[in-house]
Parts: sequence; structure tokens; C-alpha cells
Amino acid sequence: MITLKLEKEQAMVLASSVIELLEELDEKYPRLQSKFDKPLTSDLMLREPMEPAFVIGQIGLGYDQEQDLVVLVVQEIEFEGLEKPATARFWTTRAQIQALSDHTLEVASKGRPICPLCDSPMDPEGHFCPRSNGHEKPLWS
Repeated sequence: MITLKLEKEQAMVLASSVIELLEELDEKYPRLQSKFDKPLTSDLMLREPMEPAFVIGQIGLGYDQEQDLVVLVVQEIEFEGLEKPATARFWTTRAQIQALSDHTLEVASKGRPICPLCDSPMDPEGHFCPRSNGHEKPLWS
């Protein structure tokens, strides 16, 4: 068991990249679906340890045609003075990575909306937007 940290935007890009990859794989390498392939929702929930081993900087996806497995490769964000960034590889079935993508999109959709001007999260009572040029109301209203 490992816990890694990534930003919401990284998670959203990963989820959409997984969808694109799976669509491409389903076209090139059709497979039989099994109702037992998909992990339980409880398997996707956070568990201990909650302290992240590292913060994710780079994310990559790959595919092993012979074993019909998708690989998710993540690398630690590089900080000055860090000798060699840590890397983790996760081999998954298509159903497992699809479940991760679906769960990621669901969780991210429940978060705070993003300001269309400054790309910062907006609280229910609003936020200070540096791109609004001092105006309290959005410029597009």
C-alpha cells in the first residue's frame, strides 16, 4: 500500500488520458468484458497510510499488449538537491484503470469550481480574482 499526492488538475488530466487510451485500445485490441473485472467502490477509497510517500510531478501511461495490462508510471516532483526522484509503477487491468478514471472524475466534480479567469478554486462566497482588475463582479456578466 502506498499513498501519493497529486493536484486536482493532474488527476483530471490523468482521468481524461485514461479514457482516450482505453478508447484507442478497445479499437485496436478488442477484449471480452467480464462483470468481475471492475473493482469494488470500496477498493477505491482512501486508506492508511495517509501520509504521502512523495508528491507526483510526472505521470505516464503505457500498455503491454501481450498481457493486456495498462501501466501507470508516476515520478516524484523534482526539487533542487533531490538526487534521484522516486518512481512508482502500477500494472492494472483495463477495468481497474477505468474504475480509477471514473472515480477520479466523480471525486473531482464534487470539489470547488474553478474560476474561468484565474484558474483558482472559488469558495461559495466568492474569491479574490487577480485577473478581475479589482472588480467584484465578473466582467462577463
